[in-house]
Formats: sequence, structure tokens, C-alpha cells
Amino acid sequence: MSDIDELQRRITSAMARISAGVETLAEPAPAADPALLEAAEQRAAEAGARAEASEVALEEERLANAQLSERLNGVKSRHEAETGALRQQMQAQGAAMKQLDADLQELRAANEGLRASNAALREANAEGLADAALIDAALKAENESLRSARAADMSEAGAIMAQLGPLLAAARSLPEGEET
Repeated sequence: MSDIDELQRRITSAMARISAGVETLAEPAPAADPALLEAAEQRAAEAGARAEASEVALEEERLANAQLSERLNGVKSRHEAETGALRQQMQAQGAAMKQLDADLQELRAANEGLRASNAALREANAEGLADAALIDAALKAENESLRSARAADMSEAGAIMAQLGPLLAAARSLPEGEET
């Protein structure tokens, strides 16, 4: 029976401790220091204001980034258009220069033929031999030389126009009174 008495004593002791713990829980919590509460509330308000300011700044940066991206895309597209136009101008100028070179080569060849024909005509004339075929050849060579000179002049004018065309187009797009 001593065991029962011992168990009863232990149970009674445990019940007393539980009762004391329940009473402690039932008591209202001690009031916090108002100065501490106010300081905590102020820190929380400051942190909220900083977070809000950060959100506003982030949104402004996003907007600025979007605007810069849009401007960059515009600059890229203008650059590509200008590059394409410059390539076309270079091709047109290159073609004009090739034509001018071909016409100048033809003019040189025609002039060389004219010189040779005139030299043969002078020799025949010096010997007193008037040859109608030599005179005819000389006139044909002179006509060919004149045609070649005209073609070279036209090619040269075309090359000049290929150079001036872009400059004139740029001058038309400038505001009045402004020069390139």
C-alpha cells in the first residue's frame, strides 16, 4: 500500500503544479512599455515608407528602361535604313564609274585609231598619193572618236549626278537656311 500512497502523493503534487500553471496562464500579460511600442511602430512605418519609395523608384527605372529600349530600336531602324540607302548609293556610283571607265577606254582606242589613220593619211599626202580609202578611214575614225568622246562625257555627267543626287536629296530635307 505504500506504493499507492506514494502514487497518490505524486499525482496530488502534479495536480498542484498544473493548477499553478493554469492560473499563471489565466493572468493577463504584463503591459508592454509604450515607448518601445511607439519606437517599433515608427520603425515599421519607416520601413514601409522605404519599401514604397523603392517600389516607386523601381517602377520609374522600368519606365525609363522601356523608353530607352524604344529609342534604341528607333535608332537601330534609322541606322539600318541609312545604311541601306548608302549601299544603294555606292552601287549606283560604282556602276556609273564602271560605265565611265568603259567609255574612256573606248575613247582612248578610238583616238588611237584616229591618230594612226591621220598618220597614214599624212604619209600618203606627203608622197603625193591621194587615196580615197585612207580619207574615208580617217573620217570614220574621227566620227568614232567623236562618238566615244560624247559617250565618255555622258558617263562622266552620270557619275557626277550619282554623286550629287544624295547631296541634293539631303539639302532638300534640311530646314530653310541650314546648310550641310
